[in-house]
Parts: sequence; structure tokens; C-alpha cells
Amino acid sequence: MRNFTLLVAALAAVSLAACGKDDEDKGGRKVTVELTDAGCSPLKLRIPAGPTTFEATNEGTDKATEFEVLQGDRVLGEKENITEGLSGSFSLDLDPGRYQIWCGQGTPKGVLEVTGPASSAAANPTLAAAVRGYDRYVRAQVADLQVATRAFTDAVRDGDVGQVPPH
Repeated sequence: MRNFTLLVAALAAVSLAACGKDDEDKGGRKVTVELTDAGCSPLKLRIPAGPTTFEATNEGTDKATEFEVLQGDRVLGEKENITEGLSGSFSLDLDPGRYQIWCGQGTPKGVLEVTGPASSAAANPTLAAAVRGYDRYVRAQVADLQVATRAFTDAVRDGDVGQVPPH
């Protein structure tokens, strides 16, 4: 039960974290990554800090069907279901540092090195406050989801479907 609740909360957090970034051109530079049988190509990227749109293309592999940018275990941006012949994009505003890139199951993780000074957006106090506010909102929504999921699973487990909370 606890593991199920944590899984639901984690999936919700990942989904919410990616909201608003899929398939949008945020300006800045564009970086193209090809999905191959061996994973991402190129496997090493070096770009300046700031707004970046990542374009992932699949011209012929069924082994790699997604592209992710990660910071540790945290997915910062991703595009999934890029099957043969398709492409997809997402945009991020990256600060200087080392990140990982990944193109799916069974493929090695690559390196994304972001250089130079932080973007002006990162230094904007109004934007930073908005990000903190959104972070609090997402955390509160995940906490509410955990409570509701626990009540739901308890009611189902007890066979008391009449007590299942409304959605």
C-alpha cells in the first residue's frame, strides 16, 4: 500500500514537473539528438547555459524511443514514444553544470556539460519566486493525492466501495 502511494506520488510529480515544456519553442539554441540502436548520438554534448530546445529524432531504431535530460536521478525534461520516423522536442533553461542525457532502456547515459554564466532568467528574483511558489503548489498537490489514494485503497481493501471518496 505504502509503495503504491509513493509510486503514484512520484509519477504525479514527474508528470507535473514536465508540464508546459513539451513541444514548445522557448527560443535560445536548438540541439538535435538522434536516437540510435546504441542510444543517443552524440553521447557527449557541450552547450552554453540558457534556453535550449532539444530535438530528438528517430530515423530507424526500435531500441531507443525516448530522450531525457537528467540531473542526478531527477528528470528535467523528456520526450517519450519517439518511434521510428518520428521526432519530438522539449525546452529547458539550463544553468551551468554537468547533466546526463539518456535515450532509453538498455542504452548508456551520456554527458551534457553546460558552460558559462547562468542565464538571466535564473538571476531574475521574480521568476525565482514564481518557481518556488509552483514548487510548493506541486508538493501540496502530491500530498493531497497521497491522502486521497490512501483513503481510496483502504476503502477498496475493506470492501466498502460506498466509502470510496468522490473524485
